[in-house]
Amino acid sequence: MDLAREPAFRLGPLSVIPPLRQVTRDGLSKTLEPRVMQVLVALARAQGRIVGRGDLIARCWDGRIVGENAINRVVSLLRRLGKEFGQGCFEIETVTKVGYRLLLLTGDGADVADGRCAVIRAPAKRRQLVAGLALALTGVVGASVYVAASVGAKRARAQAAYAAGIELQRQGRPERLSQVVAYFREATQIDPDFAEAWGALALSYRDQGRAESLPLREAKFATARAAAHRALALDSGNRDATLALILTGPYFRRWVTVERQGRSAMSRFPQESLLSEVVAEILCETGRWREAGAIARTLVAKEPFDGWHQRLLGNALWHSGEIEWARATFDRAARQHPENPWLWLARFNFLAMSGWPEEALKLAQGKSAWPNATLPLSLDLGVLCARALATRSSADTARAVSGLIAARASGRVGSFISIQYLVVLGAIDTAFAQTYDYYFGLLDPKTGRRRAPSTADDRWTNFLFAQPTAPLRLDPRFPELTKALGLEQYWQTTNSTPDYRRAAA
Repeated sequence: MDLAREPAFRLGPLSVIPPLRQVTRDGLSKTLEPRVMQVLVALARAQGRIVGRGDLIARCWDGRIVGENAINRVVSLLRRLGKEFGQGCFEIETVTKVGYRLLLLTGDGADVADGRCAVIRAPAKRRQLVAGLALALTGVVGASVYVAASVGAKRARAQAAYAAGIELQRQGRPERLSQVVAYFREATQIDPDFAEAWGALALSYRDQGRAESLPLREAKFATARAAAHRALALDSGNRDATLALILTGPYFRRWVTVERQGRSAMSRFPQESLLSEVVAEILCETGRWREAGAIARTLVAKEPFDGWHQRLLGNALWHSGEIEWARATFDRAARQHPENPWLWLARFNFLAMSGWPEEALKLAQGKSAWPNATLPLSLDLGVLCARALATRSSADTARAVSGLIAARASGRVGSFISIQYLVVLGAIDTAFAQTYDYYFGLLDPKTGRRRAPSTADDRWTNFLFAQPTAPLRLDPRFPELTKALGLEQYWQTTNSTPDYRRAAA
């Protein structure tokens, strides 16, 4: 099934737009996984007839051999969509040993087994966008059923470039980001009044800025903000531009602003998971892990196979002291996403620093077990730290601490990881020294003054409130640190209390 060629249709009050993998209702929108959308289209096109598992596999899995769990997972997600997002507009019935059929529901809840799914035209703005997607992906030249007759050739070409950028962006390949930016930039050059393209360009510039070296990062962020302001000038409700202004730039010392903007945008775009992630991250950065965990649970319930949401939940549970639940979350995430390097690293660190260092060592056995990605902890250093925590010998501990100091000096380990390992290894003074270097810059040996880090460099504070760094928070130097960082001011301004102070009260 080629979703780019599938026309939009309606399931009761629910509008389904296959090329965009979106379902909408009353202004709300949700993007489905490609396979989920394919199965929904296949069942809807059957118009109440039973669709066998073999037919679903042929149409939606390209005839490949798939297990029962794969089909059951997709059907389960669609049933949840029908109950929650669709609020009872359709159901999926299992016909034992045969297949499935989609049943439309009338207003009183009665099913309509032979209900027709009326093919519709998408709303004007989305209709034009989808047309661009179809043109970009299939190479079709000329008129499309999705393009309103009044839309000029210039807008159609701009939409084609925009849609091509959207499709490439959805593939989630960082190495293609420059091409994504080129598509969106082309769309804005063809049609300077295309708000959606300006918003998408702003977000893409922001993503580029995060990958740039520090001297170039702020310039890229400034470009992202300019594109966002242009989009909002054309459309004050542009979602991507709103997100770009919230996300562009470091969170460090902007916690109040980012949290307030994020919560405000959440009320305007309640289906946008990224906004919930932003607010949850600010809560983590300011020591409010339990509140972050509540948001993470909602995100996982909404999108149970999203690896980032599971990582967020695992960390929130861990640093809230719910160790067993954290372990179950990390283990489940590892089974679902065995090749995700950041999930792998989160699980390794959790095992090493939460009482299971031997299991962390088993996880890292053989170089092939270590993720093939650039991570802020190398294989040799990770093994060195895990071994020291497993043996607790003075010699192994000394080697691990020396390795962390050397790696931090050469930039081969992230401070947010190094400091946690130093604390659990008992090197509190060294951990505090690295903390001050991280936040306030390295000491100049000639002047004795610190070289202030770049304002474009995002310095994380969540690890200060992590489970492994609890001894730091008991040290009399810790209140001085939080005051110098502006965290005390944040707690006072937001009338909030970090978890560690609640526990001590």
